[in-house]
Amino acid sequence: MVLIYGKGKTGESIKKYLEKKNIKSLIIDDNDPLPDSENIDTIIVSPGVPFFNRIFKYARKRKIPIISEIEFAYRQCNDNCEIIAITGTDGKTTTTSLIYEVLKETSDKNVYVGGNYGIPFVEILDKIEEASFSYQKPLDQEDNPLDIVFKTADKNKKCHSEHSEESQPFPPFPKTSKEEILHFVQDDKSNQWHYSKQNIVVLELSSFQIYSTKTLKPKVSIILNISTDHLDWHKKEKHYVLSKLKLLKNTEFSVLNYDDKYLKNINGKNVYYFSLKELPKDVKGIYLKEHRKEDGLNVYNLVLKDDKTEEIQVKTQLIGFHNLQNIMATILTAYLLNVDIDKVIEKIKEFKPLSHRIEFIKEVEGVKFYNDSKSTTVQAVEKAIESFDENVVLILGGINKGGDFSKLGSLLKTKVLSAFIIGRDKEQIYQMIKDYTNSTKKESLEEAVKDAFKVAKSNKAVVLFSPGCASFDMFKNYADRGNKFKEIVESLNGKK
Repeated sequence: MVLIYGKGKTGESIKKYLEKKNIKSLIIDDNDPLPDSENIDTIIVSPGVPFFNRIFKYARKRKIPIISEIEFAYRQCNDNCEIIAITGTDGKTTTTSLIYEVLKETSDKNVYVGGNYGIPFVEILDKIEEASFSYQKPLDQEDNPLDIVFKTADKNKKCHSEHSEESQPFPPFPKTSKEEILHFVQDDKSNQWHYSKQNIVVLELSSFQIYSTKTLKPKVSIILNISTDHLDWHKKEKHYVLSKLKLLKNTEFSVLNYDDKYLKNINGKNVYYFSLKELPKDVKGIYLKEHRKEDGLNVYNLVLKDDKTEEIQVKTQLIGFHNLQNIMATILTAYLLNVDIDKVIEKIKEFKPLSHRIEFIKEVEGVKFYNDSKSTTVQAVEKAIESFDENVVLILGGINKGGDFSKLGSLLKTKVLSAFIIGRDKEQIYQMIKDYTNSTKKESLEEAVKDAFKVAKSNKAVVLFSPGCASFDMFKNYADRGNKFKEIVESLNGKK
Protein backbone atom coordinates (compact mmCIF):
# COMPACT_ATOMS: atom_id res chain seq x y z
CA MET A 1 0.00 0.00 0.00
CA VAL A 2 1.11 3.55 -0.71
CA LEU A 3 0.83 6.10 2.08
CA ILE A 4 0.20 9.63 0.78
CA TYR A 5 1.11 12.36 3.25
CA GLY A 6 -0.69 15.63 2.55
CA LYS A 7 -4.34 16.18 1.65
CA GLY A 8 -3.90 19.18 -0.62
CA LYS A 9 -4.19 19.29 -4.40
CA THR A 10 -1.03 17.25 -4.93
CA GLY A 11 -2.02 14.52 -2.49
CA GLU A 12 -5.50 14.17 -3.98
CA SER A 13 -4.03 13.98 -7.50
CA ILE A 14 -1.72 11.15 -6.46
CA LYS A 15 -4.61 9.26 -4.88
CA LYS A 16 -6.72 9.56 -8.05
CA TYR A 17 -3.84 8.37 -10.18
CA LEU A 18 -3.23 5.32 -8.00
CA GLU A 19 -6.93 4.48 -8.00
CA LYS A 20 -6.88 4.37 -11.80
CA LYS A 21 -4.04 1.85 -11.59
CA ASN A 22 -5.80 -0.24 -8.92
CA ILE A 23 -3.09 0.54 -6.39
CA LYS A 24 -4.29 0.65 -2.81
CA SER A 25 -3.46 3.89 -1.00
CA LEU A 26 -4.15 5.81 2.18
CA ILE A 27 -4.04 9.60 2.41
CA ILE A 28 -3.40 11.39 5.73
CA ASP A 29 -1.99 14.65 7.06
CA ASP A 30 -0.78 16.13 10.34
CA ASN A 31 -4.24 15.85 11.88
CA ASP A 32 -4.45 12.08 11.41
CA PRO A 33 -2.83 9.26 13.40
CA LEU A 34 0.07 7.48 11.74
CA PRO A 35 -0.93 4.00 10.56
CA ASP A 36 0.57 0.61 11.29
CA SER A 37 3.46 0.27 8.83
CA GLU A 38 3.08 -3.45 8.12
CA ASN A 39 1.25 -2.96 4.81
CA ILE A 40 2.97 0.26 3.68
CA ASP A 41 5.48 -0.19 0.86
CA THR A 42 6.16 3.45 -0.02
CA ILE A 43 5.37 6.93 1.28
CA ILE A 44 4.78 9.86 -1.08
CA VAL A 45 4.96 13.30 0.53
CA SER A 46 3.38 16.51 -0.70
CA PRO A 47 5.69 19.49 -1.37
CA GLY A 48 4.89 21.46 1.78
CA VAL A 49 5.86 18.66 4.19
CA PRO A 50 9.23 19.64 5.75
CA PHE A 51 12.05 17.19 6.44
CA PHE A 52 11.56 17.52 10.20
CA ASN A 53 7.92 16.45 9.99
CA ARG A 54 7.02 13.29 11.91
CA ILE A 55 6.49 11.36 8.67
CA PHE A 56 10.22 11.36 7.86
CA LYS A 57 11.10 9.99 11.30
CA TYR A 58 8.30 7.45 10.91
CA ALA A 59 9.69 6.32 7.55
CA ARG A 60 13.30 6.09 8.75
CA LYS A 61 12.38 4.08 11.81
CA ARG A 62 10.44 1.56 9.73
CA LYS A 63 12.79 1.67 6.71
CA ILE A 64 9.97 2.61 4.35
CA PRO A 65 11.07 4.45 1.16
CA ILE A 66 9.82 8.04 1.13
CA ILE A 67 9.74 10.14 -2.05
CA SER A 68 8.16 13.28 -3.45
CA GLU A 69 5.31 13.51 -5.93
CA ILE A 70 7.83 14.76 -8.48
CA GLU A 71 9.96 11.65 -8.03
CA PHE A 72 6.93 9.38 -8.23
CA ALA A 73 5.62 10.95 -11.45
CA TYR A 74 9.09 11.00 -13.00
CA ARG A 75 9.42 7.26 -12.50
CA GLN A 76 6.18 6.75 -14.39
CA CYS A 77 7.14 8.64 -17.53
CA ASN A 78 10.91 8.47 -17.42
CA ASP A 79 11.30 6.51 -20.64
CA ASN A 80 8.85 8.78 -22.39
CA CYS A 81 9.74 12.27 -21.13
CA GLU A 82 12.45 14.86 -21.32
CA ILE A 83 12.37 17.02 -18.22
CA ILE A 84 13.15 20.72 -18.22
CA ALA A 85 13.45 21.68 -14.56
CA ILE A 86 13.39 25.29 -13.38
CA THR A 87 14.11 26.49 -9.86
CA GLY A 88 15.36 29.61 -8.11
CA THR A 89 14.30 31.91 -5.30
CA ASP A 90 12.61 34.33 -7.71
CA GLY A 91 11.49 34.25 -11.33
CA LYS A 92 10.57 30.56 -11.55
CA THR A 93 7.02 30.99 -12.80
CA THR A 94 7.82 33.58 -15.46
CA THR A 95 10.70 31.48 -16.80
CA THR A 96 8.65 28.29 -16.70
CA SER A 97 5.82 29.95 -18.60
CA LEU A 98 8.22 31.51 -21.10
CA ILE A 99 10.02 28.22 -21.80
CA TYR A 100 6.72 26.38 -22.11
CA GLU A 101 5.27 28.91 -24.57
CA VAL A 102 8.47 28.93 -26.61
CA LEU A 103 8.82 25.15 -26.80
CA LYS A 104 5.11 24.61 -27.42
CA GLU A 105 5.38 26.63 -30.61
CA THR A 106 8.86 25.65 -31.76
CA SER A 107 9.50 22.04 -30.69
CA ASP A 108 8.38 19.02 -32.71
CA LYS A 109 7.53 17.19 -29.47
CA ASN A 110 4.50 17.30 -27.19
CA VAL A 111 5.12 19.92 -24.50
CA TYR A 112 3.50 20.03 -21.05
CA VAL A 113 3.94 22.30 -18.02
CA GLY A 114 3.45 21.68 -14.31
CA GLY A 115 5.01 21.24 -10.89
CA ASN A 116 5.04 24.28 -8.61
CA TYR A 117 3.44 26.06 -11.58
CA GLY A 118 0.08 24.89 -10.24
CA ILE A 119 -0.42 21.56 -12.03
CA PRO A 120 0.89 18.51 -10.15
CA PHE A 121 3.26 16.48 -12.29
CA VAL A 122 1.14 13.39 -11.70
CA GLU A 123 -1.82 15.07 -13.45
CA ILE A 124 0.28 15.47 -16.59
CA LEU A 125 0.75 11.72 -16.83
CA ASP A 126 -2.80 11.22 -18.06
CA LYS A 127 -2.17 13.69 -20.88
CA ILE A 128 1.01 12.06 -22.09
CA GLU A 129 0.70 9.49 -24.82
CA GLU A 130 1.38 6.00 -23.41
CA ALA A 131 1.99 7.55 -19.98
CA SER A 132 0.89 4.31 -18.38
CA PHE A 133 3.48 2.25 -20.24
CA SER A 134 4.53 0.67 -16.95
CA TYR A 135 1.16 -1.06 -16.79
CA GLN A 136 1.14 -2.62 -20.24
CA LYS A 137 1.69 -6.04 -18.67
CA PRO A 138 -1.62 -7.35 -17.25
CA LEU A 139 -1.50 -7.77 -13.50
CA ASP A 140 -2.02 -11.26 -12.11
CA GLN A 141 -1.82 -12.68 -8.65
CA GLU A 142 1.95 -12.96 -8.77
CA ASP A 143 2.48 -9.35 -9.79
CA ASN A 144 3.35 -6.78 -7.17
CA PRO A 145 1.72 -3.54 -8.41
CA LEU A 146 4.23 -1.41 -6.54
CA ASP A 147 7.14 -3.07 -8.34
CA ILE A 148 5.55 -1.87 -11.56
CA VAL A 149 4.55 1.55 -10.28
CA PHE A 150 8.04 2.41 -9.15
CA LYS A 151 9.92 1.07 -12.14
CA THR A 152 12.52 3.60 -13.33
CA ALA A 153 14.93 4.08 -16.18
CA ASP A 154 17.55 2.29 -14.09
CA LYS A 155 17.10 -1.13 -15.66
CA ASN A 156 18.89 -3.02 -12.91
CA LYS A 157 16.40 -1.54 -10.39
CA LYS A 158 19.24 -0.56 -8.10
CA CYS A 159 17.12 2.15 -6.54
CA HIS A 160 14.59 -0.45 -5.48
CA SER A 161 17.06 -2.87 -3.98
CA GLU A 162 16.27 -3.51 -0.35
CA HIS A 163 19.77 -2.48 0.64
CA SER A 164 20.36 0.40 -1.75
CA GLU A 165 20.78 3.93 -0.44
CA GLU A 166 18.06 5.24 -2.73
CA SER A 167 15.49 2.84 -1.33
CA GLN A 168 15.84 4.31 2.14
CA PRO A 169 13.95 7.38 3.37
CA PHE A 170 15.73 10.57 2.36
CA PRO A 171 17.99 11.50 5.29
CA PRO A 172 18.71 15.00 6.63
CA PHE A 173 21.44 16.83 4.75
CA PRO A 174 24.96 15.61 5.54
CA LYS A 175 27.42 17.88 7.26
CA THR A 176 28.75 20.06 4.48
CA SER A 177 31.21 22.95 4.62
CA LYS A 178 30.51 26.23 2.87
CA GLU A 179 33.32 25.46 0.45
CA GLU A 180 31.76 22.13 -0.47
CA ILE A 181 28.42 23.73 -1.35
CA LEU A 182 29.80 25.15 -4.58
CA HIS A 183 31.24 21.77 -5.54
CA PHE A 184 28.07 19.81 -4.85
CA VAL A 185 27.56 19.07 -8.52
CA GLN A 186 29.24 16.12 -10.12
CA ASP A 187 31.81 17.11 -12.71
CA ASP A 188 31.16 14.09 -14.89
CA LYS A 189 27.86 14.44 -16.72
CA SER A 190 28.69 11.94 -19.42
CA ASN A 191 25.53 9.87 -18.97
CA GLN A 192 23.47 10.58 -22.06
CA TRP A 193 20.04 9.32 -23.04
CA HIS A 194 20.18 6.82 -25.87
CA TYR A 195 16.49 6.61 -26.68
CA SER A 196 13.96 8.93 -28.26
CA LYS A 197 11.63 10.90 -26.01
CA GLN A 198 8.53 12.30 -27.65
CA ASN A 199 7.35 14.44 -24.73
CA ILE A 200 8.85 17.42 -22.95
CA VAL A 201 7.65 18.26 -19.45
CA VAL A 202 8.56 21.74 -18.23
CA LEU A 203 8.56 21.69 -14.43
CA GLU A 204 8.75 24.60 -12.05
CA LEU A 205 10.28 23.14 -8.89
CA SER A 206 10.50 24.56 -5.39
CA SER A 207 13.24 23.59 -2.96
CA PHE A 208 10.60 21.51 -1.15
CA GLN A 209 9.90 19.45 -4.26
CA ILE A 210 13.57 18.90 -5.06
CA TYR A 211 14.41 17.82 -1.52
CA SER A 212 12.75 14.39 -1.72
CA THR A 213 13.75 13.47 -5.27
CA LYS A 214 16.18 10.62 -5.79
CA THR A 215 16.43 9.53 -9.43
CA LEU A 216 15.21 12.67 -11.22
CA LYS A 217 17.42 13.24 -14.29
CA PRO A 218 16.43 16.41 -16.14
CA LYS A 219 17.55 17.03 -19.69
CA VAL A 220 18.11 20.67 -18.71
CA SER A 221 18.18 22.04 -15.17
CA ILE A 222 17.91 25.80 -14.66
CA ILE A 223 18.73 27.64 -11.44
CA LEU A 224 17.87 31.32 -11.81
CA ASN A 225 19.18 32.61 -8.49
CA ILE A 226 19.58 31.63 -4.86
CA SER A 227 18.91 33.92 -1.89
CA THR A 228 17.72 33.31 1.64
CA ASP A 229 14.14 32.02 1.73
CA HIS A 230 11.94 29.41 3.40
CA LEU A 231 14.16 29.13 6.48
CA ASP A 232 11.06 28.13 8.44
CA TRP A 233 11.16 24.94 6.34
CA HIS A 234 14.89 24.39 5.78
CA LYS A 235 16.07 25.83 9.13
CA LYS A 236 19.52 26.69 7.74
CA GLU A 237 20.54 28.65 4.66
CA LYS A 238 23.01 25.90 3.76
CA HIS A 239 20.20 23.35 3.59
CA TYR A 240 18.15 25.63 1.36
CA VAL A 241 21.10 26.11 -0.99
CA LEU A 242 21.81 22.39 -1.12
CA SER A 243 18.19 21.65 -1.98
CA LYS A 244 18.51 23.88 -5.02
CA LEU A 245 21.89 22.51 -6.06
CA LYS A 246 20.68 18.94 -5.70
CA LEU A 247 18.74 19.49 -8.94
CA LEU A 248 22.03 19.52 -10.84
CA LYS A 249 23.43 16.24 -9.56
CA ASN A 250 22.01 14.03 -12.32
CA THR A 251 21.20 16.57 -15.01
CA GLU A 252 22.49 16.44 -18.56
CA PHE A 253 22.78 20.21 -19.02
CA SER A 254 22.92 22.94 -16.38
CA VAL A 255 21.83 26.53 -17.08
CA LEU A 256 22.97 28.85 -14.28
CA ASN A 257 23.20 32.51 -13.30
CA TYR A 258 26.83 33.65 -13.42
CA ASP A 259 25.92 36.79 -11.46
CA ASP A 260 24.81 34.72 -8.44
CA LYS A 261 27.41 34.09 -5.73
CA TYR A 262 26.23 30.53 -5.11
CA LEU A 263 26.24 29.52 -8.76
CA LYS A 264 29.13 31.16 -10.58
CA ASN A 265 31.82 28.72 -9.45
CA ILE A 266 30.03 25.49 -10.28
CA ASN A 267 32.04 23.41 -12.71
CA GLY A 268 30.87 20.62 -14.94
CA LYS A 269 31.04 19.24 -18.45
CA ASN A 270 27.75 20.73 -19.64
CA VAL A 271 27.36 23.89 -17.57
CA TYR A 272 26.13 27.00 -19.40
CA TYR A 273 25.81 30.43 -17.82
CA PHE A 274 23.79 33.58 -18.43
CA SER A 275 24.99 36.97 -17.23
CA LEU A 276 24.32 40.70 -17.37
CA LYS A 277 28.06 41.17 -17.86
CA GLU A 278 30.51 39.72 -20.35
CA LEU A 279 31.37 36.12 -19.52
CA PRO A 280 35.01 35.02 -19.12
CA LYS A 281 36.57 33.43 -22.20
CA ASP A 282 36.45 29.90 -20.83
CA VAL A 283 32.77 30.10 -19.78
CA LYS A 284 30.01 28.97 -22.16
CA GLY A 285 26.66 30.68 -22.25
CA ILE A 286 24.96 33.98 -23.07
CA TYR A 287 25.47 37.54 -21.85
CA LEU A 288 24.20 41.09 -22.35
CA LYS A 289 26.20 43.32 -24.68
CA GLU A 290 23.96 46.39 -24.81
CA HIS A 291 20.34 47.45 -24.38
CA ARG A 292 17.91 50.23 -25.25
CA LYS A 293 14.21 50.99 -25.53
CA GLU A 294 12.47 51.11 -28.88
CA ASP A 295 8.76 51.57 -29.64
CA GLY A 296 7.79 50.73 -26.09
CA LEU A 297 9.84 47.51 -26.07
CA ASN A 298 13.09 46.65 -24.33
CA VAL A 299 15.74 45.73 -26.90
CA TYR A 300 18.70 43.61 -25.86
CA ASN A 301 21.75 42.69 -27.92
CA LEU A 302 23.07 39.42 -26.58
CA VAL A 303 26.13 37.28 -27.23
CA LEU A 304 25.69 33.51 -27.33
CA LYS A 305 28.95 31.61 -27.10
CA ASP A 306 29.74 27.92 -27.19
CA ASP A 307 32.02 26.32 -29.78
CA LYS A 308 31.28 29.42 -31.82
CA THR A 309 30.04 32.92 -30.95
CA GLU A 310 27.02 34.70 -32.39
CA GLU A 311 25.13 37.89 -31.61
CA ILE A 312 21.36 37.91 -31.35
CA GLN A 313 18.83 40.67 -30.72
CA VAL A 314 15.78 40.21 -28.52
CA LYS A 315 12.80 42.53 -28.17
CA THR A 316 10.45 42.05 -25.24
CA GLN A 317 7.49 43.52 -23.38
CA LEU A 318 8.97 42.31 -20.08
CA ILE A 319 10.61 44.98 -17.95
CA GLY A 320 13.61 44.70 -15.65
CA PHE A 321 16.99 43.01 -15.87
CA HIS A 322 15.69 40.12 -13.76
CA ASN A 323 13.32 39.34 -16.65
CA LEU A 324 16.24 39.59 -19.06
CA GLN A 325 17.90 36.86 -17.00
CA ASN A 326 14.74 34.77 -17.39
CA ILE A 327 14.86 35.39 -21.14
CA MET A 328 18.53 34.41 -21.41
CA ALA A 329 17.85 31.20 -19.49
CA THR A 330 15.06 30.45 -21.96
CA ILE A 331 17.26 31.07 -24.98
CA LEU A 332 20.01 28.83 -23.59
CA THR A 333 17.51 26.06 -22.92
CA ALA A 334 16.13 26.27 -26.44
CA TYR A 335 19.67 26.28 -27.83
CA LEU A 336 20.57 23.12 -25.89
CA LEU A 337 17.42 21.46 -27.24
CA ASN A 338 18.41 22.39 -30.81
CA VAL A 339 15.38 24.65 -31.26
CA ASP A 340 15.50 27.34 -33.96
CA ILE A 341 16.65 30.49 -32.11
CA ASP A 342 14.97 32.83 -34.60
CA LYS A 343 11.61 31.25 -33.76
CA VAL A 344 12.40 31.54 -30.07
CA ILE A 345 13.09 35.27 -30.46
CA GLU A 346 9.73 35.74 -32.19
CA LYS A 347 7.89 34.06 -29.33
CA ILE A 348 9.74 36.12 -26.71
CA LYS A 349 8.58 39.32 -28.40
CA GLU A 350 4.96 38.13 -28.22
CA PHE A 351 5.18 37.03 -24.58
CA LYS A 352 3.23 39.26 -22.19
CA PRO A 353 3.98 39.77 -18.49
CA LEU A 354 2.16 37.31 -16.24
CA SER A 355 -0.47 38.47 -13.78
CA HIS A 356 0.85 39.74 -10.45
CA ARG A 357 4.45 40.00 -11.70
CA ILE A 358 5.24 43.69 -12.22
CA GLU A 359 1.97 43.78 -14.14
CA PHE A 360 0.90 47.18 -15.45
CA ILE A 361 -2.68 47.82 -14.29
CA LYS A 362 -3.59 51.26 -15.55
CA GLU A 363 -2.69 54.94 -15.53
CA VAL A 364 -4.80 57.29 -13.42
CA GLU A 365 -4.22 61.06 -13.70
CA GLY A 366 -0.68 60.50 -14.88
CA VAL A 367 0.17 57.86 -12.27
CA LYS A 368 0.98 54.32 -13.46
CA PHE A 369 0.11 51.44 -11.15
CA TYR A 370 2.00 48.13 -11.15
CA ASN A 371 0.93 44.91 -9.44
CA ASP A 372 3.79 42.71 -8.22
CA SER A 373 1.79 40.71 -5.69
CA LYS A 374 3.78 37.55 -6.49
CA SER A 375 6.71 39.22 -4.74
CA THR A 376 7.26 37.37 -1.45
CA THR A 377 10.95 38.03 -0.77
CA VAL A 378 13.17 41.04 -0.18
CA GLN A 379 15.09 40.12 -3.33
CA ALA A 380 11.89 40.26 -5.39
CA VAL A 381 11.14 43.75 -4.09
CA GLU A 382 14.65 44.85 -4.97
CA LYS A 383 14.34 43.59 -8.55
CA ALA A 384 10.93 45.20 -8.94
CA ILE A 385 12.16 48.63 -7.82
CA GLU A 386 15.20 48.37 -10.08
CA SER A 387 12.90 47.73 -13.06
CA PHE A 388 11.78 51.37 -13.15
CA ASP A 389 13.57 54.44 -14.44
CA GLU A 390 11.02 56.60 -12.61
CA ASN A 391 10.85 57.21 -8.87
CA VAL A 392 8.66 54.74 -6.99
CA VAL A 393 6.02 54.94 -4.30
CA LEU A 394 6.14 51.50 -2.71
CA ILE A 395 3.44 49.46 -1.01
CA LEU A 396 4.74 46.39 0.84
CA GLY A 397 4.15 44.14 3.83
CA GLY A 398 2.37 41.03 5.06
CA ILE A 399 3.92 38.03 6.79
CA ASN A 400 7.69 38.43 6.70
CA LYS A 401 9.38 35.12 5.84
CA GLY A 402 12.62 36.09 7.55
CA GLY A 403 13.76 38.71 5.04
CA ASP A 404 15.93 41.67 6.06
CA PHE A 405 14.34 44.70 4.41
CA SER A 406 17.16 46.93 5.61
CA LYS A 407 19.18 45.42 2.77
CA LEU A 408 17.10 47.64 0.48
CA GLY A 409 18.53 50.69 2.22
CA SER A 410 20.52 52.32 -0.59
CA LEU A 411 17.80 51.57 -3.14
CA LEU A 412 15.11 53.02 -0.88
CA LYS A 413 17.16 56.19 -0.47
CA THR A 414 17.68 56.74 -4.18
CA LYS A 415 14.52 55.38 -5.85
CA VAL A 416 11.64 55.22 -3.34
CA LEU A 417 9.90 58.48 -2.41
CA SER A 418 7.64 56.86 0.19
CA ALA A 419 6.80 53.40 1.48
CA PHE A 420 3.40 52.38 2.82
CA ILE A 421 3.51 49.24 4.95
CA ILE A 422 0.59 46.88 5.61
CA GLY A 423 0.03 43.48 7.17
CA ARG A 424 0.88 41.49 10.26
CA ASP A 425 4.56 42.38 10.36
CA LYS A 426 4.27 46.04 9.41
CA GLU A 427 5.91 47.23 12.63
CA GLN A 428 8.91 44.94 12.11
CA ILE A 429 9.34 46.06 8.50
CA TYR A 430 8.84 49.70 9.48
CA GLN A 431 11.74 49.48 11.92
CA MET A 432 13.94 48.01 9.18
CA ILE A 433 13.32 50.72 6.57
CA LYS A 434 12.24 53.90 8.39
CA ASP A 435 15.75 55.37 8.29
CA TYR A 436 15.98 55.02 4.50
CA THR A 437 12.75 56.47 3.16
CA ASN A 438 9.57 58.16 4.34
CA SER A 439 7.67 55.19 5.81
CA THR A 440 4.09 54.94 7.02
CA LYS A 441 2.15 52.02 8.50
CA LYS A 442 -1.39 51.46 7.19
CA GLU A 443 -4.20 49.26 8.42
CA SER A 444 -5.52 48.25 4.99
CA LEU A 445 -4.39 47.88 1.40
CA GLU A 446 -7.09 50.29 0.28
CA GLU A 447 -5.81 53.02 2.60
CA ALA A 448 -2.25 52.42 1.41
CA VAL A 449 -3.21 52.62 -2.29
CA LYS A 450 -5.13 55.89 -1.87
CA ASP A 451 -2.31 57.57 0.04
CA ALA A 452 0.32 56.22 -2.38
CA PHE A 453 -1.71 57.68 -5.26
CA LYS A 454 -1.61 61.14 -3.67
CA VAL A 455 2.17 61.05 -3.19
CA ALA A 456 2.84 59.68 -6.69
CA LYS A 457 0.58 62.24 -8.36
CA SER A 458 2.43 65.12 -6.69
CA ASN A 459 5.87 63.75 -7.58
CA LYS A 460 5.36 62.15 -11.03
CA ALA A 461 6.20 58.70 -9.70
CA VAL A 462 4.83 55.19 -10.26
CA VAL A 463 2.97 53.21 -7.61
CA LEU A 464 4.45 49.74 -7.13
CA PHE A 465 2.72 47.07 -5.05
CA SER A 466 5.52 44.64 -4.25
CA PRO A 467 4.80 43.13 -0.81
CA GLY A 468 7.96 41.06 -0.30
CA CYS A 469 5.96 38.95 2.16
CA ALA A 470 3.52 36.08 2.34
CA SER A 471 -0.14 37.03 1.97
CA PHE A 472 -2.03 34.77 4.36
CA ASP A 473 -2.56 37.34 7.11
CA MET A 474 -4.99 39.38 5.01
CA PHE A 475 -5.66 37.40 1.82
CA LYS A 476 -6.22 33.85 0.56
CA ASN A 477 -3.01 33.89 -1.49
CA TYR A 478 -0.88 36.19 -3.61
CA ALA A 479 -3.40 36.12 -6.48
CA ASP A 480 -6.24 37.18 -4.19
CA ARG A 481 -3.98 39.95 -2.87
CA GLY A 482 -3.11 41.12 -6.38
CA ASN A 483 -6.72 41.04 -7.54
CA LYS A 484 -7.74 43.16 -4.56
CA PHE A 485 -5.07 45.68 -5.50
CA LYS A 486 -6.43 45.80 -9.03
CA GLU A 487 -9.96 46.39 -7.78
CA ILE A 488 -8.81 49.28 -5.59
CA VAL A 489 -6.88 50.88 -8.46
CA GLU A 490 -9.87 50.55 -10.77
CA SER A 491 -12.04 52.34 -8.22
CA LEU A 492 -9.74 55.35 -7.95
CA ASN A 493 -11.54 57.18 -10.79
CA GLY A 494 -14.94 55.80 -9.98
CA LYS A 495 -14.83 52.84 -12.38
CA LYS A 496 -15.26 49.30 -11.18
